[in-house]
Amino acid sequence: MSEPWTRPLQEGRLVMAMIRHGQCAWNAERRFVGKTDVPLDEVGRAQARFLADHLPRGFDAVYSSPLKRAMQTADALTPPASRVVGTLAELDQGELEGLAPDVAFERFPAFFAAWKRDPSSMPCPGGESLQACQDRALASLEHIRQQHSGGQLVAVVSHQIVMSAITLSVVGERLGSWKQHFVGNTALTVLSWSDGKWRLEAENWQITE
Repeated sequence: MSEPWTRPLQEGRLVMAMIRHGQCAWNAERRFVGKTDVPLDEVGRAQARFLADHLPRGFDAVYSSPLKRAMQTADALTPPASRVVGTLAELDQGELEGLAPDVAFERFPAFFAAWKRDPSSMPCPGGESLQACQDRALASLEHIRQQHSGGQLVAVVSHQIVMSAITLSVVGERLGSWKQHFVGNTALTVLSWSDGKWRLEAENWQITE
């Protein structure tokens, strides 16, 4: 089976491969991790190396969130050298950062009840709202798009919630559906640009041997 960027590249479209970073310790421990700068763990470093070693072709440009787990994943894909974009950082989860889910649910029940009803405008305690995260992520995507032309394959290394928020905008779904667009560590969500809009080519696509 061909890679999800093969046909759109042949048709002269710009292709954006959004890549979730490799595993970090707080992913493995199922803790809330947003803007806390947790680096890749041993498994995550191996995932990044595997991704780089098994990609069928290189990228014309690589962009990364400024957080270590994303930058370390992006570094495995280079050359070309990755370009850091601050607004690709993960959702700022404020006082939830580092907490296990059961502790967070017990400590902030009102927040999680409101988030379940409508996560778009409800900021995390001491943190950011999902709408604000989506707005800055889409602005980043547009800025990157303007730097490139059709027929190029560009990598954007970022985070679960950022990638979900972008995908929701592309497919026209509400932010409340973000959990339905899960992306595993070092999995790809592939977009192509044509006729003035992004199209979803693949989601949670994993490189295999």
